[in-house]
Amino acid sequence: MPDFFYVSAQDTIRGKLTTSLMFGPLPSKEAAEVIETEAYRLACDLDPRAPFWAWGITKLTLDKPPMGTINLYLQRKG
Repeated sequence: MPDFFYVSAQDTIRGKLTTSLMFGPLPSKEAAEVIETEAYRLACDLDPRAPFWAWGITKLTLDKPPMGTINLYLQRKG
């Protein structure tokens, strides 16, 4: 199975740590690092809580990777 990389955000919701896949899938860690700042800025424009989340890179090994939250938003926005 191939590796996919995401810009991710972590937050504590009702006392439980939650990780969200914000942007991706991307083919490499380097690609995720390049887009991380822009994904963060866009998330901050969309949600006032975003600056308080912990941001980073997450790797998943899957046959069919899910789309990131920001990707889905941009897709719907057209």
